[in-house]
Amino acid sequence: MNRRTWPKIHFHDSRAEGGGGAVVPRRGSRRTTRGVMLYGATLMLSMLVAGMCITLVSLQMASRRMQTNLRDRRNGQELSHSGMEFALATVQADAAWRGTFTTNPTVSIKPDGLGRIDVTVADDDGNLQDDDTEAASVTVFTRVNGLEQTFAYAAKPHPSPTMAYGIAARGTITFTNSAKVDAPLYAKTSIIGAGATVTTGSAASFNVPTGGVITATLTPQNLNEESYTMPAPDLNFYINLGTALPPTAKGSNWSIEGEKITAAYNSIGAVNKYGIYVIDIGSKNLDIRDSLIEGTLVVLGSNGNKVKVDKPVIIRPGANPYPSLIISLGAGSSVDLMIPNSLLDESSAAEDFNGDGDKADTLTPSVSGLVYVSNADTTLGSSVWTFTGCLQAGNVTVSDGVILGDGTTNLAGQLSPGFTDNVLHPISGSGVEVLP
Repeated sequence: MNRRTWPKIHFHDSRAEGGGGAVVPRRGSRRTTRGVMLYGATLMLSMLVAGMCITLVSLQMASRRMQTNLRDRRNGQELSHSGMEFALATVQADAAWRGTFTTNPTVSIKPDGLGRIDVTVADDDGNLQDDDTEAASVTVFTRVNGLEQTFAYAAKPHPSPTMAYGIAARGTITFTNSAKVDAPLYAKTSIIGAGATVTTGSAASFNVPTGGVITATLTPQNLNEESYTMPAPDLNFYINLGTALPPTAKGSNWSIEGEKITAAYNSIGAVNKYGIYVIDIGSKNLDIRDSLIEGTLVVLGSNGNKVKVDKPVIIRPGANPYPSLIISLGAGSSVDLMIPNSLLDESSAAEDFNGDGDKADTLTPSVSGLVYVSNADTTLGSSVWTFTGCLQAGNVTVSDGVILGDGTTNLAGQLSPGFTDNVLHPISGSGVEVLP
């Protein structure tokens, strides 16, 4: 077998001949370069790790601060809810809360643990006592670890629940003769109809609180109605807005006879833009006859007065949600709405009652709206005439075919000064966080 002969290769070392060929680096020089590079890389890695550590620490600190702020904010929100509940509970428990918050609008509360609460209750004019129908603003300020928050909401009273009744008596309702009832009635003590012929419409009901009495023939009846706190309006509200009527003497009594009194017209004297007129009868009696009163008539008297309607009249509310009749007399007084079976005649009174430009019409008498009587027994009778609205009085007697209610008229939604439930109900959607 032939073997292949490979040529010999000779390496030429130029250094041996003193030539100028390329220099081959020494092994020690390569180690030095790699060391420098490794050191630089290590340094950069150390700096990167240190930077990452600093960043992580900063993130952790920021996270802790954020968690603390969120916790304080949540605590502040919880305290604000406590403040809101405090305000609502205070007005529920303190019947004089309007005076309390008018004198000192802000109450400070120091709860257990961290935090502070300031609760402010006020209305736009700074006087919660002047009109109990006005909405109030409830503001709750909280501070937790220096974090301050302010929350506010609006609240207003509701009508007194007694406004839902055709008659709301502080004492007794008594039927002595025929009558028709087409509205719910309420009495604090009893509703008596023994021997009387009382017919009822679809809206009729007879209601007393537990312990009260209702004659068995009066149905439908409820013997377990709530025992309501009866309204006691501040008459100064109406007196301050009203215009005094000069009393006209007729015999030994004062008299309003053949008159037209409204917010636009007053046949006796100056016009009041609110339709509120005030007459002080002192110790005398007052007769109201052949007249139209549209607005609010306030009758003030002392002991033993007798206010009597014994001729055709129309008494009804004006444009404002105010009572149509307010009668405040002394002990032993009486109010008799004894309207005869006749019409209100414009020609006899020489007044254009319906405003059609002539004095030739006859009108059907009636009484409507909110009627409030204090310190006097009230009687409705004499003929078949209609009362619609809400009569709030002490003891009430009904007879002679009087019709109470029309089956539809109800003042449950009417918010009148002095006739509210005297508490605050938050207005839906009014809650806001007040930003600084």
